[in-house]
Order: sequence, then C-alpha cells, then structure tokens
Amino acid sequence: MKRLLFFLVLILFSFSNSLADNFTDDFNKLEKKVYKTLKEQYAFNSIGIWNLFAYRYSKGTDGFPKDFNRSLFWFEKASDDGYPLATFNLGVAYFNGDLELNRNFQKAHELLTLSFEQRFIDKKDLFYTNLEELENAFEDDFTDPTGEFKILKNLFLDALVLPSNTRYKRLKNLTKKDSEISSNKILEEFIKTEEIICSGEDIFKIKIIEKVGDFIVLRKLTEMDEKYDDLTERNEFLLQLQYAKRKDNEIEWFRYIFDKSFGLELNNFTHYKLFLDKKNKLKLYEQPYFIKSNKEFNKKMNQKYQYKSYDLFENPGGQKHMELEEDFYQELKNNYQNIVKDTNNGASLTKEYLCEI
Repeated sequence: MKRLLFFLVLILFSFSNSLADNFTDDFNKLEKKVYKTLKEQYAFNSIGIWNLFAYRYSKGTDGFPKDFNRSLFWFEKASDDGYPLATFNLGVAYFNGDLELNRNFQKAHELLTLSFEQRFIDKKDLFYTNLEELENAFEDDFTDPTGEFKILKNLFLDALVLPSNTRYKRLKNLTKKDSEISSNKILEEFIKTEEIICSGEDIFKIKIIEKVGDFIVLRKLTEMDEKYDDLTERNEFLLQLQYAKRKDNEIEWFRYIFDKSFGLELNNFTHYKLFLDKKNKLKLYEQPYFIKSNKEFNKKMNQKYQYKSYDLFENPGGQKHMELEEDFYQELKNNYQNIVKDTNNGASLTKEYLCEI
C-alpha cells in the first residue's frame, strides 16, 4: 500500500521567517522538546516542523505515539499557514482514506487545488520532491466507478508538469476540455494577457513588459528571478529585457550579452522563437550560438551592444534607443544563420519548450 510522503520536506532546507517562540497550549512537553532540538540543530522553520510532527504522529515514529487526531491537527495548522506539502498531504489523506478519514472527493479536490495555489501562485516551491514521488503518494487500488478520483489525480499532476493558468483552471473546474482559444489566436492572447509559462528541462515564465513601436519587450523569468525581483538593480533589470518582433504566427528575438567584468570577456548569443508547431501547440525554440567563431561579426556586435546599452540606460524606449535596437535586431537576424551553433563539444543545445497561457 502506497504511503503518504509526509516527511519529504525538511532535511536539507531552512526558511527565513520563523514562528518559533509563539508556543501555545497546543504544544505538549514532547513537542516543545523536539521543536527546540530541531530549531537548534537544523534551523527549520515552524510550519515545516509542524508538518514533520504530523508525519511522526501518523506513523508513531521517533518517540511519537501514533495519534491520528494529533497528526491531523498539525497538518491542518501547517496548511493554514500556507505550507504546500502539508496541504498536499491532507488532500492525499482524503483521496486515499488515510488517517482514519473517509475518502472524500470534494475535500481531496479542494485541498489539492489549494496546495497547487500555495506552491505556484504564491511563488513558493515547497514540495521538495519530484513528480514521481508525488504521484506515488496516491492510492490506485480502490473502486472508482465514476473515474473522478483518477481524473483529479491526473489533472493535479498535469498542472505540476506545466503550472499554467490553463491547467490550473482545468484542475479547479475538473475538466479536461481544451483551451477555447483557437490556435491562430494564441499569440494574440499571449500579447493580451502578457504572460505565458513554459516547461521542458526547466519551468519559467515569459512576460511582456510593454510594447514600443514594432517591438514587443519581453522578459524570461524563473521562479527564483521573481522571488528576488525586489533586489534587482535598474540597469540589471533593463539588460534582462529582450526586444522581439512578431511575424504571422511567430515571435522572434535574440539574446546577446557582452560583458568585460573582472577583466574577463563574456559573449552570449541565443536565438529564440515562439511559434505554433504542426499540432498547433505553442512552443519556444532556443538555440545558442558560438560567436567567437566569427571574429569580425563578434567585434561589430560588441560595439553595437555597447552603444545600445548606453542609450538603454539613459533613455529606455526613447527614439535613439529604439533606432539602435532596430539596427541591432536586424544585424542579428540577417547574420545568425551564418554563425556556428554552440554544440558544447558535440552535445546539441537546441531546446524546445511547451508553453501555455
């Protein structure tokens, strides 16, 4: 019988904000002692420890008596304070009928949806495990005449693979209905909503910052980027912006970096293309290039990049800046196919990501 992953949390991670000393009557003598030890040895935060308490009570391990009521109390407390894994564990408990709970589809759906919201919408990534282990937490050996539990499980896991608004809505509304956006309107919807999320080797967002003339100003963001956005300096933020152009059902841009910090020269050139594939799925194509293979082109682009960056810092979106962006874009577009692709010693670095609204 598959077991809940209550303990998949805390061994390697610590958190910045603690509710540590706010003990209440709900702490018994054993819990206070264990709490103090964990805080001193591992610097865990309160809600993570509460999730661990719940697991230990559910199993009767590590000196804790088996007590399902106490286990539920700590899972619920951690969940109420926004800990996604605790919310997930509660949802799976109602899904499986663990902790002497009756299987309850409505509660399982409510809690699994909430755990997804806590994990993604609040920009927290606190499951600390892989998709296979999360999947194995669900029981699959019970009678499910309507198939509703199986649908819930699949919609939840699909949303974790690519946590788009589209998949979140399917999970919340319990429907596998495809997006009502027709294939030839997907890019328009992206431009309208100003955000898509893409998944492949990594999960990241592409946000539209603004539209200036013929350009769509984009930014590629990981969850880590968003967490620390407040610490990003103005010039660093401006250098992260990409100036893209749309033609028919494609949006294309080039990421070029020239940096001589610390006496080292860094060149980075990547071609991006957002397009519809043959199945009308929105994909992002990414291909890095080895610029140093073409010294003359490299020298010219470094100079253009420096000119462009200066005007970017002085007057972003101004006429002079946009003229330089146009010149820079056209130079790269006209020449990138003649530059050697970066293969990293023979390993293809060409990537495609699936993207959704």
